[in-house]
Amino acid sequence: MSGNEVEDDSESGQKISIPIKAEDVMVREVVTLDENVSAKKAAEIMAQEGVSAIIATSEGKAAGILTERDILKRIVAEDKNSKKTRVKEIMSKPLVTMPQARVWRRLRILCLRKKSKTSRLSMRAAWWV
Repeated sequence: MSGNEVEDDSESGQKISIPIKAEDVMVREVVTLDENVSAKKAAEIMAQEGVSAIIATSEGKAAGILTERDILKRIVAEDKNSKKTRVKEIMSKPLVTMPQARVWRRLRILCLRKKSKTSRLSMRAAWWV
């Protein structure tokens, strides 16, 4: 099996190899916003852009990631005021990134380990460095 294939070893014992490329599964247009924006504004932007996660920045550099789950867990479930709560207070951090070359190993781990808490994987771009 090459490095660009995902293997599914389900309970049925069947193994499936599916050749995939990073370009086939990655989002090219990443939505970003400043970490000081309100959670409400961030949720509005996510809905408008049709995305489930936004990269939060601090002084132009990636500082964390805000996901739908962060909003549900840290705003809705805790009954916080979304207009007063800043993204930096509820975002997931640190932002886990990796060069594109290492993505396949991590993607395989995410697919095979159902217990992984990582649901988003960010590839480093030159401007994040």
